[in-house]
Amino acid sequence: MAPTTTTDPGQSIEVGTGQDFGIVLAANPTTGYSWSIATQPDPAVAVSLDSQFLGPNTSLPGAPGRECFRFTSTGAGQTSVGFVYTRPFEPDAPPAQSVDVLVTVSSADVPVQLPVHLNF
Repeated sequence: MAPTTTTDPGQSIEVGTGQDFGIVLAANPTTGYSWSIATQPDPAVAVSLDSQFLGPNTSLPGAPGRECFRFTSTGAGQTSVGFVYTRPFEPDAPPAQSVDVLVTVSSADVPVQLPVHLNF
């Protein structure tokens, strides 16, 4: 699946019931940091499917890529998904970044909105 949307804090996503969608965040695992879901969506509205790292478009060492989290909408409603950018080997350190994304699912098919600004 190609990334469906890129997002930054304050963005929201609107999809229809039964649609897959993605949230893509800039990431650089060479720094030891990675994104993870801190707050799962309400499963009555959306569920997480998987995630994968999308490498950089360059061969430069240490170049950043993107982390793509894939979800599917399960029912009409609104929910929030929270992400944190942390070093898993530093469990007591505060996140370097956090992102909350509002997901609105309508019962009718709606085109997926594609915010394009990526703040990193």
